[in-house]
Amino acid sequence: MEEREEGITFGEIYHLVKKRIWVVLLAAAVVMALVLVVAAFALNPRSRYYSMTFSVASPTGTAQQYADGTPFYERSLISAEALRSAVAGSEELSSLDVEKMVKAGDISISAQKASEETQPYLGTYTVRVKGSAFSGAGEAEAFFRAVADQAVRSLVASAEDLDYTLDGGVWDTSSLEERLAMLSSLRTTITAGYDGWIARYSSAYSVAAGNARKTLGNYRAEAAGMFGDSTRASLEERCTQGGFGRITVSAESSAQAVAAAVSARRSELKEEYLLNQSVIDHFPENAESPATVAEYAVRNAAIAVQIENFVSAEEDDGSGMLTAKNVTAFSATLNDLYTSLSGAAQTLKAVVVSIYAENTWAAFASPSPAAEGGINLAFAGVASFAVAFVLAAIVVCVVGYPKYRAKHAAQTAQEASAQPSPPAEG
Repeated sequence: MEEREEGITFGEIYHLVKKRIWVVLLAAAVVMALVLVVAAFALNPRSRYYSMTFSVASPTGTAQQYADGTPFYERSLISAEALRSAVAGSEELSSLDVEKMVKAGDISISAQKASEETQPYLGTYTVRVKGSAFSGAGEAEAFFRAVADQAVRSLVASAEDLDYTLDGGVWDTSSLEERLAMLSSLRTTITAGYDGWIARYSSAYSVAAGNARKTLGNYRAEAAGMFGDSTRASLEERCTQGGFGRITVSAESSAQAVAAAVSARRSELKEEYLLNQSVIDHFPENAESPATVAEYAVRNAAIAVQIENFVSAEEDDGSGMLTAKNVTAFSATLNDLYTSLSGAAQTLKAVVVSIYAENTWAAFASPSPAAEGGINLAFAGVASFAVAFVLAAIVVCVVGYPKYRAKHAAQTAQEASAQPSPPAEG
């Protein structure tokens, strides 16, 4: 009988694979593991990016600036300096090389600026970093949260660095007349500061500063009352009438130093008086004189009040309003106001710091970072296992089929020989 060549049947494939199923499964599992390792640790880090989106709230709202008025740029959030501060002190992030991250361009940021409808947010920011910078999604999430926290800290720190006070050295070297102007300017600065916050919130907005908690309206009223308009006008009039304006004395000046400054000023005023008088005397009493002559007369009348008898006497008897005693008292009054307004300036700073601490935060759009690019490990695992299983099954069939067929043919032949021969025909 002639044998007929036949291809492998499905039943034969099933039989061969079933017989070596553990070999096929083990081969598929090994291939899947290798694919996952290569994808996770070689391919994905080079092509995957992590990103997180967060919004930053600030008392400045849509103004896009720090507390001192410096412009706020989103790029500053991912500068090398900002990133160093963000990861500083974090054991989890100590292995990150932020310098390399910035230099290689592995980090970027995009921003959606806040509008009037999105107050109190400064903006919404999406930070995107190459996956090779991190050991995994957990480290990436910690990094993004550290960046957001650093943004909040930088805004609060800008409030803590504010200084509304007058420089003490400038104060001590300024004349009494200049000090009056400085006090007026400081009061305006303080009240304008409160006015800005009242416009942003309300006069009833309560803020803690030190051990006290008051409304913005009360803070402003206290500061404004320290150097009110009537007080300022009275001191300016007293300074002008007394001739104190050009004298410079500090709180540490000795009595002798004050007396010397006053004496020098009185001598200057006498010289001015005599010069003015010579101009006045140049014109006859009944002659028409220019307006400047009248001004000289008015000025001399003021000088006469300040130095009295010294305008006509050779020796200075210290009469008049311009005396060391009066100057000392006037200077002390200004120093007291300087101390009070400096305290008010410190209170304003504490109020601003408190406002920033209470109203600056970061909110994330999602609890974990988004991953983009790279290979989906679940899909890669399933696909590689399936392909490896098929290939392993093919190998098993190719290797085992000749032996299986030979055995099957031998068995068929044996069965055929064992059957009895048919009887011979008649």
